[in-house]
Amino acid sequence: MSREALAIALEAANRVCCADNGRDFREAVRHFRHVLSAMPDESLGPVTADDVHRLHELSDEVIEHIEEFLPQVNMLDARNLVDDIYQIRRLLEETARDRLISTVRHS
Repeated sequence: MSREALAIALEAANRVCCADNGRDFREAVRHFRHVLSAMPDESLGPVTADDVHRLHELSDEVIEHIEEFLPQVNMLDARNLVDDIYQIRRLLEETARDRLISTVRHS
């Protein structure tokens, strides 16, 4: 994965951490999910074990912020944010799986 792709993921995670109101926060979480969904894309270059580890660290930080934000929102927003957590975890699993498949193909 290119350094640029990791920089985009880092910026997206920082955006979540810095969001100071509900609407900005939800949009930042959606943006982070979108960035993660693009990570397995071959155009970004091969995903290394270090890349997967760094994405996991960033995702854990984002998930912590979501969990801290949950008590401040209404039930519908809380449900959507919990769904975002599940989607982030699923996207990480896809990225890790794609990395394994790519490693096996190139062996």
